[in-house]
Amino acid sequence: KSRVSLPPQEGKMSVFILDEAHMLTTEAFNALLKLLEEPPEHAIFILATTELHKIPETIVSRCQLVEFTKASIQEITNSLQIILQQEKISCTPEALTLIAQTAQGSFRDAVKLLELASQSGSITLDQVAVFANTTGQADVTALLKHLLNKDEKAVVQLFESLRNRSVD
Repeated sequence: KSRVSLPPQEGKMSVFILDEAHMLTTEAFNALLKLLEEPPEHAIFILATTELHKIPETIVSRCQLVEFTKASIQEITNSLQIILQQEKISCTPEALTLIAQTAQGSFRDAVKLLELASQSGSITLDQVAVFANTTGQADVTALLKHLLNKDEKAVVQLFESLRNRSVD
């Protein structure tokens, strides 16, 4: 609160980013409300949260809401293809799709998985499956088949196989 009243040392604006804003205490929200009602001309506040319902309505009503969504599989795939071209790494389309699906909308997670899978210079579906720590479609299909057939022994063997492959 005390820093907000000070003009910026460089530039025209001071930007205050409150990450995980929903974690603020009631007292902090009250202090913020006072600042938002009469903000200094040089101050901009950015409140970042994944739980908007925990921000008091009095705060939300004084803010401009910008909602971000997770990246689509196509957006992640397109971004990864640019990286692959720049780094001259070959990758099968199936592996690239699995990376994008595993990232669940996160560019950072997708790039990290791409980095892990590219250690050998080229990327295959099997490499990605190991690093993604995911079961393949065949494993899921086999599990469902064993469950529907009530084949307990096959289910146990499948889980042992998954455990041996370090699949969570």
